[in-house]
Amino acid sequence: MISDYSFDYSLVLDIFSKLPCSVYVKDKDGVYTVANILAARLAGVDSVTELVGKTDYDLFSADQADAFRQNDIAVMKTGKSYSVEEISFLPSGDKLVQLSTKKPLMDETGTIDSVLGVTVDITDRKKAEELEVENKLQREFRAIAEQVAHDIRSPLVALSMLAKGCQSLSEKEYTALRNVVANIENIASNLLEKRMANPHEASPEYLEYLLVYSSLHSIFYSKMYQYKKTNAVFNYSHDFSDDFVFIRGNFSDFCRMLSNLLDNSFEALEGKKGVVDLGFFIANHTVKVFVKDNGKGMPPEMVRDIMQDIPVASTKPGGYGIGLQQIKATLRAMNAGLEIESEPGVGTKILLTFQEVGPPSWFASEIVLDKDDILVVVDNDPAVQSVLMNRVGGSAKHVVVKCFNYGLEAVGYINSLPDKKKVLLLTDHELRNQSINGLGVIEQCGLEDRAVVMTREYTYIEEIAANRQGGLKMFPKTHINSIPIIYLGQNSLDFFPNKDISRNL
Repeated sequence: MISDYSFDYSLVLDIFSKLPCSVYVKDKDGVYTVANILAARLAGVDSVTELVGKTDYDLFSADQADAFRQNDIAVMKTGKSYSVEEISFLPSGDKLVQLSTKKPLMDETGTIDSVLGVTVDITDRKKAEELEVENKLQREFRAIAEQVAHDIRSPLVALSMLAKGCQSLSEKEYTALRNVVANIENIASNLLEKRMANPHEASPEYLEYLLVYSSLHSIFYSKMYQYKKTNAVFNYSHDFSDDFVFIRGNFSDFCRMLSNLLDNSFEALEGKKGVVDLGFFIANHTVKVFVKDNGKGMPPEMVRDIMQDIPVASTKPGGYGIGLQQIKATLRAMNAGLEIESEPGVGTKILLTFQEVGPPSWFASEIVLDKDDILVVVDNDPAVQSVLMNRVGGSAKHVVVKCFNYGLEAVGYINSLPDKKKVLLLTDHELRNQSINGLGVIEQCGLEDRAVVMTREYTYIEEIAANRQGGLKMFPKTHINSIPIIYLGQNSLDFFPNKDISRNL
């Protein structure tokens, strides 16, 4: 041992203390016998006294300690010096990358009985190298992305035209197809505009009002079709009292982020039977969106790297981890938080936290009816007509409900009335396969101040609202069962939202 040699041991310790790197000696059992203060700090203790007498198993996780011990044993067995990169984590969770040079030490008989280690913290250098690799990959990705965006424009226009002509599809299937087309359009636009290049500098115009339930509903149905033939069970859950909660963000980026997270969850099942859960809940004026699976899970080291923005090697063939980078960029743009709970062999839960905001001016948070009003419903979906007939006709005795499949028929009826001021027009925006849409019905009847627009195409709802002047109100059809209906008849105020909310609409 060093302490047995004939040279001045105190001088060795003094030299060790002045070196700008970690220096230590471990005996054949892995016990620290000599060290300087930098070695102690890298081991997570405050003094040399706290380090000497301990092994790596007293200071680090079992996996880290095993790696250090294997390196030490290799040096003592071969009798050769060598350098190796070693990774450790401080008690704070910060990751350290160290370059350790280890050399065998012998006693007076020439028997190797300890290891001398000199360790340099190269964390900053490794981050710089990884950043350069990441930047190079991003430059290559942008070049490819621009070309892809250009190449898909023409077939996308054709697909959009075909979608509009699909008369045989049910409204739910048609809406799902339109959402897919809209998502492709948004992806192409974002690729060309490079919106994600500096998302943290997003302007207020970039942040739209997102109705959480409808946004997630759109994503849920898109993914349900995508993974329909897998062995996975896919669930979407939330509290019905939270149907009208808003956050701020870009709709296409929000959908892309959740799509990436859901893809990861389905892939984590590795083709086996499993469960993927999507949903949200409210806590202290924040919106918590979760994606959960019972797949293969992630090791703690990978979770730490993700949370510390350290590039993670993709497990997908040819993958570069760009999806994860976009997720974190989107969260930064929305000033949102990320939490990850994962255990190998058990599964992963991703929790995204957003600030709750009030509704936009265009959102219809309620339907108000007075005594002797005429509620005119224009929608060719029998389910929508049935819901409104049951909700209004069964409770508001002095309100007349008229339902029309065709917009022009509704226009003719309304314009024939002697007093249109008693009409509240509730119209579908799309009115598929007709010569007029819901906005046209409103204009031809002159009811801009007494109309509410319903739409399944939530992808376009803010765009529609932005292009309208005045106080036109809108809401997604996903809320047809839960939107409060207020009846002012006979000086009373009656709420009768339907608590039995159908998930088929």
